[in-house]
Amino acid sequence: MLFLKSAVTCNRRRTCTNETGFTAIRSELVGNELTVVAQDSACRDTIYWQVIGERCDEHMKKTKWTDANGRVIVEPLKKLDADGKDIDSDDD
Repeated sequence: MLFLKSAVTCNRRRTCTNETGFTAIRSELVGNELTVVAQDSACRDTIYWQVIGERCDEHMKKTKWTDANGRVIVEPLKKLDADGKDIDSDDD
């Protein structure tokens, strides 16, 4: 069992693979606890695991480049002036 810091993350995903054998494995992520179980309880294979998630703390919710929920705005709409130039651009 592995304990992860999850209080400031959301939209978490996990992946686990058996790197040294063929025993089937499965994983479960509940709260800050990742559990990996092998089909064969005697299995001693090496397991690769990865957990990813998005930050969702107050700082992320207050930045200009995230929405109200703290999710990154990947392609923000550009504000254009009357000539069609990007208002927020630093280019002269």
